[in-house]
Order: sequence, then structure tokens, then C-alpha cells
Amino acid sequence: MEMQQALQSLMNVEENRVCADCQNEQLRVTHVSVNNSAFICSPCAELHAQDLTPLISLVRPLNSDFWSHEQISTLRAGGGNREFSMFMSKYELATPKVELNRKYNSVSCQYWRDKLHQIQNGLIPQTEMPTKMQGVVQMDRDVEGDWCLVDKSSVMV
Repeated sequence: MEMQQALQSLMNVEENRVCADCQNEQLRVTHVSVNNSAFICSPCAELHAQDLTPLISLVRPLNSDFWSHEQISTLRAGGGNREFSMFMSKYELATPKVELNRKYNSVSCQYWRDKLHQIQNGLIPQTEMPTKMQGVVQMDRDVEGDWCLVDKSSVMV
């Protein structure tokens, strides 16, 4: 019951009632990308499920009966759509025109997920925030399953 109350508290935040991706005020928010702390509508949730792995976007329906303490802690650490959008706007990745893969597979979004994971575990994030140029670079998994940059030449050191 405590988890449901915590989730309800986050759902009552005005910014979390509009989809973090399409920002269509006519569509009801029905899901959340847990590891990004982003509340999304059903059509966007379907796109997340089709185009993104759970490591990138773990999508859960808001009406789910079971929420783990870890999932709620991650949502609390991120605060929801306002904080997520403010962070992603630093990299010009917060508008509805940005493709999901470009947004969620970016270095900046991976930094965001890592930061939430660290906060959720009671740690102070130690990693330096990516520059604007670094933040928009796309990431992917290599054959061993480790994260790598899609185009290493596009990152300036």
C-alpha cells in the first residue's frame, strides 16, 4: 500500500499528467518509464516497448498492482517529467519532434539513468555531466553487451 501511495503522489504532480515524450495534453498518461522517471501515454509506451530495451526504458503500466521499492525509489529520485524534461532540454532532446531512439539512446539520457540509479542507492553522483556536444551522441551495445558510442568521431574530448 505504501508503494501505491508513493506512486499516487508522483502521479498527482501536474507535469506527470502529460506525456514526457509526445506532450499531447489530450492523451492520458498510463505508463511510466521507470529507469528514466518519465510518465508517458499508451501510444508512446508501445513505441518504447517496440524500439527500446528494458535497460533503456523499463515501461510499467501505472495501474499495475505490484511496484518494487527499487522502482518507486528510482521514480522519486528522478521526480518525474519536469526534472527529466529540464535535464534533456539542456541537450535539445526534450521536444516531441525528437525520435525516441535518439533521445533515450543518447549519452545524456544514459547519464540521467546512471544518476537516478546512484541516487536511488543512496550515493552522490560522481560522474561529470556530459557537455552539450557529448550529450547528443548515440550509444549502443557492442557484441559483449557493453555500452559504446555509435560514432566515436563525433565526440570532442
